[in-house]
Amino acid sequence: MKQDLLYEAWVMLAYNNPRPNLTKSERGRINAGLKELREVGATPEELTARAKQYPKVMPPGTILTITALVANWNRCQPKPQKRVVSYHEEWKTPEWMRRELK
Repeated sequence: MKQDLLYEAWVMLAYNNPRPNLTKSERGRINAGLKELREVGATPEELTARAKQYPKVMPPGTILTITALVANWNRCQPKPQKRVVSYHEEWKTPEWMRRELK
């Protein structure tokens, strides 16, 4: 049987258990949500990042479910991290020095 990394990522996020004892309706909701995420090309890493972002963009006390995450997928997009530029990357040789080096 093929490994479903997206499913595994979700159950670890939601249940902290790789093999939770799910009811048929729970599995159905999870599979429906994951189907939509596969259609947009979601990865397990992206699922995890957006699930971590969910409490930051939703009202306090809102419970994370797969249906809620899918419904708010774009809202939960993590903000890009600013890249820290070192002094040596940022420093440019002044024009007068370039002329003297030639």
